[in-house]
Formats: sequence, structure tokens, C-alpha cells
Amino acid sequence: MKNKEFIIQYDPSYSLAKMFENFDQAIAGKEHLQPKNVVIFHDLSTIYSTVTKTRLDILTFLIAKQPANISQLAKLLKRHYSHVWTDCQALASLGIIELRKFRKEKEEIKPIALYEKIVFDFPVKAMVDSYNKKTILKEN
Repeated sequence: MKNKEFIIQYDPSYSLAKMFENFDQAIAGKEHLQPKNVVIFHDLSTIYSTVTKTRLDILTFLIAKQPANISQLAKLLKRHYSHVWTDCQALASLGIIELRKFRKEKEEIKPIALYEKIVFDFPVKAMVDSYNKKTILKEN
């Protein structure tokens, strides 16, 4: 694990327009603007539905037990394989884990934790400033 910390950032001002602006800059040859260990959400409910307790349990078990495959992970968690597989896919899409394919008798997938720590970045001061700015604008 290179960078042991994955950051989930809450930014209510982040929008598709802002994302595409960054995308346009990347296409124009600018360096990668978003670090691989950071994901930004503009909605708290999306964070809650994406980063669930069961998915955090998976990360914990991957680090602690290092299961050989998804089946072994499901047994350790005492959960149905299909539910664990779905959660692993969600974690992989965020970039928190890797799903590495390998072959034995049949093709299997080994879930690998890429980070040892998840940090929730909730910028309270920026939110207060944003709220105050909106309130001042409404008053004028």
C-alpha cells in the first residue's frame, strides 16, 4: 500500500460543471488534478449509501484476514456471496480495493485492500462561509 489513507471529501459546491471543467483541463494536457486516493461527493446521502458499515467491514476483514477470494471473504463475514460481491464492486469502483483476477482450477477474484485508513473530510468552516454568503445575498 503506497498511500495508506483514502479521503472521502464532502463538497456541496462540487457539481458536474466543475467536474467537466477539470476534465477539459486534463484533456488539454494539464497534470492529473484529482489524486487517486480522494473521491469527492456533493451530497451526504450519496456518501451514506455508498460507504456503508458493511462495506467498511469488508475493508477491515481484507486488511485483518487477507482472504484468498470473494468466497472466503463471504464466509468470514457470514454473508451471502452475491451481497459481498456487490459491495466489493462498489469499493473497487471508488478505488478503495482492487479486484485481482487469478486462475487456479477456475478463474477466481482476490479482493485486495489498497488503503489502511479512510478519512471523511467534512469542511465545516467552508460550509459556514458558504451559508453566510448565501444569507447575505438573500438579505440584499
